[in-house]
Amino acid sequence: MPSGGIEKKFSLCLLANFVIFSFVASSLLSVSASSPHKDDLIREAEKLVGLGDSNAAKLLTDHILWDEPANVRALILRARCRLNLGDEQKAIVDLDHALAINSNYADAYFWRAQAWTILGKTVDAKADIAKAIKLAPKDAEIASGAGFIYASLNEPVKAIAQYDRALVLSPSNVVTRNKRAAVFAMDGQNDRALADYAQSIKLAKGAEEAYLGRAVIFERQGLYAQAAQEYRLLCENAVPKNISNSQKLACALVRAQQLDEALPICDKLIKICPEDYELFSLRARCQIGKGNLQKALADLNHAVTLSSATDKTALSLRASVYRSLGKIEMASTDEAKIKRMAE
Repeated sequence: MPSGGIEKKFSLCLLANFVIFSFVASSLLSVSASSPHKDDLIREAEKLVGLGDSNAAKLLTDHILWDEPANVRALILRARCRLNLGDEQKAIVDLDHALAINSNYADAYFWRAQAWTILGKTVDAKADIAKAIKLAPKDAEIASGAGFIYASLNEPVKAIAQYDRALVLSPSNVVTRNKRAAVFAMDGQNDRALADYAQSIKLAKGAEEAYLGRAVIFERQGLYAQAAQEYRLLCENAVPKNISNSQKLACALVRAQQLDEALPICDKLIKICPEDYELFSLRARCQIGKGNLQKALADLNHAVTLSSATDKTALSLRASVYRSLGKIEMASTDEAKIKRMAE
């Protein structure tokens, strides 16, 4: 890389760090002017975590712990930041420290269980989540989190039991209800999953996860027209709009043989993402279904080129089109490539 590029990248890094530092510094000054207590800083850090800015939140907790290293709330909050930033081992160090100060802090066991789960330490995760539940039996967030942990450990019965508890404590929590629905679906209890998703949509009409969850269930059942309807609702209600949702809708429409609706969606997506070879393959499937083999072949040639001839789907579809057009030798060439890729 030319030296100018290195200098530019270094300058951008300095600028980014300066912005974060300035934001945190202003937070510290505003809190110091209004209150000497650390609780205000912790509340500010919690807001930042909620907004997804774990870097800035961690800097605030670092400041608190520099002055007050035994602040359990700050230790737990910093551990959460570290989990969000992918540093599970340091998160565990903070949580160990918190529990050494106060061994009856349910949140510390809860977040340490999350860390153990990520690290694959199943026994430790189960032990910690059991302690958290025992210490805070009426905490809906811990119950819901326990459900997620048991689901991650592939224990659907225990996961559902915890989600049941969480929903008794907080019956209007759509996030928890959707998570329970996902476990029902994973456990083959599709009717109960669909009932939960329906309730989520009643509680929050734009419940994106519910539309997506129902679509996945219908796809697994081969009910592609119903899946497409859920993806339509997802596209209508999602905020912000997500291109991947439109692609899911187009795929479901192709499977449901609703090609006249699928084709213009594919056209629009290709204009937005002209380098996505999967979109060309998807549009080719529309053209094949409509009998437009030459147009399908043009799209598949694009897909094969964009994927550097590594996409088996594009090669397989192109081989099929070649055979339909009587180009047997070219079909055989593609089929041979697919065979070599499988070896």
